[in-house]
Amino acid sequence: MWQQSFIPQRLAEALRESVTADGQPLVQRVETLIADGPTTAADEPPSQVWTSLGVGILLAALMQLPLRSTPRVALLALLSFASTLGLTGFGLLALWLLTDHVAAWQNANLLLFNPLLAMLLGGCAWLAVRRGIHPARDKLTSLSSNVWWMSVAVGWLLLQLRNYPQSQAAWIGIVLPILLMVTFASRRARLT
Repeated sequence: MWQQSFIPQRLAEALRESVTADGQPLVQRVETLIADGPTTAADEPPSQVWTSLGVGILLAALMQLPLRSTPRVALLALLSFASTLGLTGFGLLALWLLTDHVAAWQNANLLLFNPLLAMLLGGCAWLAVRRGIHPARDKLTSLSSNVWWMSVAVGWLLLQLRNYPQSQAAWIGIVLPILLMVTFASRRARLT
């Protein structure tokens, strides 16, 4: 009954089927007080993939502005992006390893918010600026972004083969366009 209590329609159905200790039905009669709203609960929540992909493309387009700017501004943008994803990954990892939180256990979003790959991307961008190279023109920064988005793609495919119950499509739709943009921005910059 605990799972059904989060959706009012399912809670009502569970209560109608429940009986007391002496076998009497728990619900004697049903009376509708307000007739507004949907009468049946949806089997699945609505998909947020297209909205997430739109947000990801918008963020990738906005990320291009600092990457076309000075090396320090590009470095700041890449470090902000990598730090946000890396700290999220550390949070997920801490929830998984240090708590008994069921939803965080084996959270596959850790593939996307990978703290090690975030440090790699941020470190490569920082080294590029230290060497006097614009981060958007650096091969190591491009390589680290390539490794990140390829690990996301391979991880997602492996999870699909296992019929993993957790959906990462919305998060992938937000983050993947930014990683691809960083990769292709550095390739395009090196070609010009």
